[in-house]
Amino acid sequence: MMTLSPSKQLIVTIMIAAATIAGMLFLFFTISGNVERYGQTVEDARAQIISGEKNFDHVAKIADLIKSRKSDISHIRNIMIDRARPLVFIETMERISHLTNTKIVLSIDEKKGGNDALFFSVAIEGNQQNVRTMIALMMNLPYDIAIDTMTFQREALIQQLLQGATRVLFTMRVKAQ
Repeated sequence: MMTLSPSKQLIVTIMIAAATIAGMLFLFFTISGNVERYGQTVEDARAQIISGEKNFDHVAKIADLIKSRKSDISHIRNIMIDRARPLVFIETMERISHLTNTKIVLSIDEKKGGNDALFFSVAIEGNQQNVRTMIALMMNLPYDIAIDTMTFQREALIQQLLQGATRVLFTMRVKAQ
């Protein structure tokens, strides 16, 4: 075996030590760079969790608000006609007509229909007081009703005496869901 002189041994030892230190520095910087990247990833994840918790808090508050306003929501839905079943509204109008001893003709005006309302063309006939009562009762229904154009027509005097006929024509908009 070959023996190295003490100066060569010192050089080899220094080279091995330098290589070891260089390797350790390389590992240290590689690991610290990964730690920084992972640290940033952890911070991003933490920020997303905090944002998600805030969103969850908002959702919980909205859910509580909906629970506390359930009767209000029910009331709002009740003042709107169910677009798929307007028959309930029409039957209510016919009952009022019967109670006030008037004749009513209702037809849905599909040309004017929109997403938020149904439009009806309405004709009411009867004596003047009954027609006014009918309109007053109709406006007190628990629906969101708006009357567009209203025309009062009185029949000739003879027909008025025989039938007491006053005719009201109007277009009515009722909120729908």
